[in-house]
Amino acid sequence: MKIFLSSEGIACIYYHEMKNIIKISGLVLAAFAAGMMVYTVLSEKQSNSSVRIEKKNGKINTKTPNKKVPSGLIPTPSQIPSVNQGQTESGADGEVSLDFKPILDQIQAAIDSERLADVRAAIAKMREKGLLKAKLAGNSDWTRYVPKELRSKAVEALGDFGGGALTDLLSFLGDSDDEVMQSAINQFEMAVQDFNLSDREKAEVIKMTCQVVDDADFIDSMLSEAQEARNSVAIETLFYIKENGTDTAKSMVQEAIDFFTGDDNITTIEAAQTWLEENPDGQYDDDVHGGVNSDE
Repeated sequence: MKIFLSSEGIACIYYHEMKNIIKISGLVLAAFAAGMMVYTVLSEKQSNSSVRIEKKNGKINTKTPNKKVPSGLIPTPSQIPSVNQGQTESGADGEVSLDFKPILDQIQAAIDSERLADVRAAIAKMREKGLLKAKLAGNSDWTRYVPKELRSKAVEALGDFGGGALTDLLSFLGDSDDEVMQSAINQFEMAVQDFNLSDREKAEVIKMTCQVVDDADFIDSMLSEAQEARNSVAIETLFYIKENGTDTAKSMVQEAIDFFTGDDNITTIEAAQTWLEENPDGQYDDDVHGGVNSDE
């Protein structure tokens, strides 16, 4: 039996079929949208569960925090420096990395303005940044985590201020890079000869350096500078180094004492005191050794 449908009947059937298709499509789209929402929520949770950095037994351990930590407070793995011997952070072709670039600009501005206080402020930021990175890496040498080029610039800047920057140069005398350390030594040797400093001011710095530096040439330079002081200051400085200096300094200082006193029997404090009684400070030593800015 054949069934013939009118055009109105065909249109009715087409209408109902399209409704079903649209209904099914709507359900599929709704399911897809729900799936995307779940995926988004899970992705956000995963990205927010940052890794907390902890140092234990000199190593970096990671553990998932119990609560969400604000973005930016925890470093990413790429921000954590490695602990390779002598490694420093630098950009390509010896350029300073971007996170240290503002400090480099600050140092250059301080050099241009000839303000030691501004140089010190920039170096304090540099050291603080280096210490933070060193701490995260379980290391104590902050100089490894500051670009070599930036440390060199800091030493250069301090050298422009002569004796006024002696104590600032101290922290670079043990730099992890030989070139930076040698530059600091050179700048220090020139600064310690600054005529604006009194012999007592120089003596304090010489004593400090001889407790931390083992470079024989540098120690020899410091011992020679110590002997330029008045007798009482020179003897006090040399015997302080004999008791508290590095091994290299201790091994060299007795020869300096012998040369200064002209007597190879001055090996004890008591003998030195006797020598001073026989060779007191001169009448005009304050004028010669007081320093331009001294109150002596």
